[in-house]
Amino acid sequence: MKKNLVLLVMLFLVLNLAAAWSCTNLIVQAADGTVIRARSMEMVAGVSKMLAVPQGYQYACSLPDGQPGMKWAGKYGYVGIGSADINIVSDGMNEKGLTFGMLEFPNFVGYSSFDSSGQGKSVAPWEFGSWMLANFATVDEVVKNINGVRIVGSVKSPDAMLPLHYMVTDPSGRSVVIEPVNGTLKVHENPVGAMTNAPDFDWQLVNLKNYIELHPEDCAPKTLKGGLELKQTGTGSGMLGLPGDQTPASRFVRAVYYTQNLTAPKDAEECLQDAIGILNTFFRVEGSNYQMQNGKQVSDITDWETFSDLTNLRYYYRTYRDSDIRLLDLKKLDFKTGAVKNYPLAEKPAYRDYTDRLK
Repeated sequence: MKKNLVLLVMLFLVLNLAAAWSCTNLIVQAADGTVIRARSMEMVAGVSKMLAVPQGYQYACSLPDGQPGMKWAGKYGYVGIGSADINIVSDGMNEKGLTFGMLEFPNFVGYSSFDSSGQGKSVAPWEFGSWMLANFATVDEVVKNINGVRIVGSVKSPDAMLPLHYMVTDPSGRSVVIEPVNGTLKVHENPVGAMTNAPDFDWQLVNLKNYIELHPEDCAPKTLKGGLELKQTGTGSGMLGLPGDQTPASRFVRAVYYTQNLTAPKDAEECLQDAIGILNTFFRVEGSNYQMQNGKQVSDITDWETFSDLTNLRYYYRTYRDSDIRLLDLKKLDFKTGAVKNYPLAEKPAYRDYTDRLK
């Protein structure tokens, strides 16, 4: 039974995260203190579902090689996007406003090896987010308890393990990036409120130094020797050099540029709209890039996006085929009783017909 569950988890992750090396996380804050974390999930069109997990849910981790791992009863309820068959989420927010996202971290991840002496505090890479959402209310609590958990990879098939790292944020605006490296969990304070994929977070921060001259103000005219005056041909000249490709390093620079230079929205509504606007710049359409896998062209898309209002406990999302924003109000959900609830994420678009306004 344990082995079948592990295989089911791996199948879900392969279907949902194959070619998903393009996810982006960023934080937008309003003048009134509202904190919103926006996140995109780029992957081959998936089969994700929205889940609501109640307080007291009994967790029994199944490690990659079929060994049993940590067990606990959830202290907090949460919502998130994942698989209803295995009750794991790749993005979510709990009833206290703690939010997390797991992103691929290829070529740099280093999980712990299974050790029976540490079996009681071992979780699989895909279960780490549930451990945080179910047990903690703040980033500080997560960091204080990080030594109480080990993310265990596969001993038999290390190459089959999807490499993951994580961004965790709470309503205070504090954010950390957690990366499994060389068998330990490295915690990075996140001063820029952004995260993408590989290389590691320290490298991404150093790389920002290459873009120190970027600024939002348009450049002034310049006169060359001989008297020729040069003027910008359009606005945005201060952004010249901002990388526009979809590599993780370039997306990280763009996320930092837009969030650092954004005029602070005044309230939650403006904050949400600004977060949506910024994430629009990362949207990936089918066919814009692809990978060859087993002789087939595999194109990843922005399958879904989430916008977590940590202050007002609202979880917004939209999907590739329907850009309408949908809302889950966590204050209206009963996390104290009941079973795990879910529904399919994908829906057909419903267009509002305004023709009658012109008749």
